[in-house]
Amino acid sequence: MTIHLTQVYFNLALAPPRIPAFRSAFIEWIGREYPHFHNHLHSADSYRYRYPLVQYRSEQGRAGIVAAQDAAAALQNLDLSKPFVMDGKTTTLQIVEQHESTHIFSYSSEGYFSYRLCNWQALNQANYEFWQATPDLQTRIARLNQILNANVVSLLIGFGAKSEQRSEARITDLRGSRTCSYHGVKIIAFEIDFESNIALPVPLGLGKAVSHGFGVLQKNL
Repeated sequence: MTIHLTQVYFNLALAPPRIPAFRSAFIEWIGREYPHFHNHLHSADSYRYRYPLVQYRSEQGRAGIVAAQDAAAALQNLDLSKPFVMDGKTTTLQIVEQHESTHIFSYSSEGYFSYRLCNWQALNQANYEFWQATPDLQTRIARLNQILNANVVSLLIGFGAKSEQRSEARITDLRGSRTCSYHGVKIIAFEIDFESNIALPVPLGLGKAVSHGFGVLQKNL
């Protein structure tokens, strides 16, 4: 299974907490007739439950977007002549950096691929309550490993790349965590190193809220 990826970064300063504002402004700018960019169907109340093909980012203080498959093609054909409005300020978007690539989902039977996962929003409400009620670190990490494996499977299913071969992922280092806010709710975002027997598509996301800049995959060299 091969997927196509496009990454673009704009001449727009953006701090990570402002990603939701950038996402909203970009959706209005490009138009709601492009559902990949907002994951809704024909109305704002009708949500498309699938892996997000468009993921909004803040990279080195710049606004960016990572897109896959059909959304990648749409991202390559933006009409940059339209004025872009965010926070009441009007500007002209310019692409200052762009990368296109393909990725093949492949399974390794001889070793593991090594990754870093940044700003990973792993915990739903039930798992957050479990985390808060469980002081033992090994028990916490065991739960995170279960969630990580479920996130990997969800990504594979989202791209139609699930095979009969068993996917595996295991955390090798819980590097840290921080408390932050998402849609006004306090959450925990983790940074981990992990291994998997699957070649995963860097820099797409894993976990919750990947369309809002959470769960960014990196190669761990």
